[in-house]
Amino acid sequence: MQKQEGPALSRAEGFTIIELIVVIAIIAILSAIVMANVLNYVKKTKITAIKAEMNVFFTYAIDYYNSNGNYNGLCNGETYNKIADKILENSGHILTCADTTGGTYGNPTSNGGWIACADYYPNVANLSLSAPVAFCVDSSGKKVEAIYQTFGSCGQYISGGNFTCP
Repeated sequence: MQKQEGPALSRAEGFTIIELIVVIAIIAILSAIVMANVLNYVKKTKITAIKAEMNVFFTYAIDYYNSNGNYNGLCNGETYNKIADKILENSGHILTCADTTGGTYGNPTSNGGWIACADYYPNVANLSLSAPVAFCVDSSGKKVEAIYQTFGSCGQYISGGNFTCP
């Protein structure tokens, strides 16, 4: 009896190493694009959350004035701390605030009002950043989003005696 041989194995039954490398490279490029978009959405979400908390602070300040007749102690207390904690959670930085009695920097406002400011760094872990942003609200109703080149960090701006948003 003679043994029958099956069909000869052809080279086309698997993928070559070059084909595998090309597929892996395409997947890596696509995942890099997706990751960049995801990080951009995370940044936008945090900025939106900070803006929302600054609006909450503005409303809190109006209620505080209506209840007390002045802004003395606005930058202290439980409600201020809750808002400041949420901003800290989203930005990694404190809510800087000054009122007629001092506030965060112990520097009382000279205009009888208040100012609150929150810093946002796009990547807190890496301080070689592009375009850190500050969000500012004050008792005149002014709400500003500014790049740092405008006035520096919130702490620098308020501690320098500036009691209205730029």
